[in-house]
Parts: sequence; C-alpha cells; structure tokens
Amino acid sequence: MQTNKYYSMKYFFSLFLVMVVITAQAQNRINFKSKKLSELNLHIGNIYGLEMFRPTFPLIWKNFDSNNEEFTFSGYYTLDLKSTTENRILNGEVKLIRHQLQVAEGTMNIKEELVFNFKDGEMNGLIKYDSYYADYNGETSEADLKNVVWKKDCSIRANYNYDEARYENIIYSAQIEWERTKIMITQGSGFDISLDYFQILTRLNTAAPNEKPIFKKMPY
Repeated sequence: MQTNKYYSMKYFFSLFLVMVVITAQAQNRINFKSKKLSELNLHIGNIYGLEMFRPTFPLIWKNFDSNNEEFTFSGYYTLDLKSTTENRILNGEVKLIRHQLQVAEGTMNIKEELVFNFKDGEMNGLIKYDSYYADYNGETSEADLKNVVWKKDCSIRANYNYDEARYENIIYSAQIEWERTKIMITQGSGFDISLDYFQILTRLNTAAPNEKPIFKKMPY
C-alpha cells in the first residue's frame, strides 16, 4: 500500500514538472531591465505604420522614439517558439514599465505601464496603459521605488484590430485629484489613442462656453 502511494506521488510530481516545463516553453517569456526598445532587437516601435505596414507599437506617446533615452523600459516580451537568433518573432504579451523621477518641478515621480499583444509577429489584440504618480522623496533610481505608494491618474484600454488597421473599443479614464472628479471618454473605433489626443478632447469638453471652438460643416 505504501509502495503504491509512493509511486502515485512520484508520478503526479513528475507530471507536474512536465507541465511546468511545457508552459514555460510555450510562453518563452524574456525579461529585461532598463532598455530602449532599439536595444532589444525586436524590430518594433513604429507608432503609425507606413504604406502596407501596420504599426508595431501602440500610439500612446506621439513623441515616442525607440532610440530615445527618455523612453527606457523594464518588463518582458514573449517570443514564438519558431524564433531564431536572426529572426525573433513576437507572439504573446509585451509589458513595458517606465519610471520618471523628480518631474513636475521636482515634486513627483511617475510610473507608466503599457501592455500590448502580438500574434505571429504582428501587433494584434488588447492594449492596456496605466499611469501612476507619487510624491518625490529623494529617490535616485528605480531601486528606491520599491516601497512607494502609487496613485493612478489615468488609463487607456483598447483593442488593436490588425485586419482593419485601427483601434477599437477605446476607453480613456482620468482622475482629477484636486477636483475629486473622474473623466471617462469612450470611442467605438479610431486611429489615435494618444495621451495628447485625449487631453485635447478633455480640454474641449470641459472648457467654459465662451472658450469652446464652434464647429460648422457647410457646402461651398
């Protein structure tokens, strides 16, 4: 009886290890720290797409440049099992975390998290962006931020439809702390989900009546 129990436990433990290994291989997740996208050799970072090509990076920051030191990230990406050293194919989730220390005239730290997905090497699927802030207390590196209590100030949710080459099911939300209010913007589909775009929409919709531009469409 003891022997059967021993072999049963050994069998299930071996099966568990096999499942763990298979799952790890299927995901093939690669972690990285403090890198520009251009350093990862993934050939992503195009926010607009050109001619027949689709974007390879969500249009969150209009000034984004994969070679710019201001856009340094930590996070992970997921490679397809068919990837080789020469041909790295993204297939799955990419997560980027960006920290900015001592901004807003030296009073705040900012953390931004961006998650997006690839299918067979093409950006396709869910996009999630969240921005957080915290008071600056003398931090000098990411290592100093481990115990920081972050407050969320805005988020973007969308789905990139590769076949239609556009963003769908777009939701933007932001908290205005000093007013104790929350803003939400929804949009069925579009080609721009940038922070600049939503800030313009917010200003237009919250401006005083005499400050709002008047739009007219007429034949000529």
